[in-house]
Amino acid sequence: MTTTSRDDDVTTGALWQMEANNKRENELKKVKRELEDIQAQRDSQMAALRKKSQDAVNELNEQIDQLQKAKQKYTIPGQLTVLC
Repeated sequence: MTTTSRDDDVTTGALWQMEANNKRENELKKVKRELEDIQAQRDSQMAALRKKSQDAVNELNEQIDQLQKAKQKYTIPGQLTVLC
């Protein structure tokens, strides 16, 4: 094997390795973009769930307030209230 032939083999191997590295880098970039998209979707869904939960809590608090007002309206002061 001549020096030129070995140099060609080394050059070919280096080019192949560079091409393989570029493909891996491109795949990594693609996966990172997909991960960022998934994280953005998750953040959006979490915000929607938090809002829905807070709305439900607010609604329940409003119902409690209304029930307490109704109870006060129909309770005679000084009278024991019987809970069933």
